[in-house]
Amino acid sequence: MLDSINHPKFDCYRAYIELARRNGKTWEFLEDLNRTSGELDRWFLDQEETHFWPRLGATAEMRVAQWLAIVAAKHSAEDMSVAATRPLVIVGVEESEQNILRCTVNSRHSCFKLPAAVC
Repeated sequence: MLDSINHPKFDCYRAYIELARRNGKTWEFLEDLNRTSGELDRWFLDQEETHFWPRLGATAEMRVAQWLAIVAAKHSAEDMSVAATRPLVIVGVEESEQNILRCTVNSRHSCFKLPAAVC
């Protein structure tokens, strides 16, 4: 079974993905890093040995599956982040609801209070 891709031990993999994205790498590139399956597995093992990154799995297939899950999660997070930064549409008071603010403000249960000159 794959470890949780959100576990902090995989932060180094997520940081690598983030850096690659900031440097213009596509999601398609990140899926295989432009390597054959053997080269990709060797890259994972090199990261474990030289940079002390945590092991993604016991076999090459497990490592690739875990990597793809991390890439997919980052892709999803980036998509949600972009959607969250879109400008909000502000809707004003409808003509038919002109008195709604005045009724709310003048209610004795309202925390909003307008100066007497405005009311």
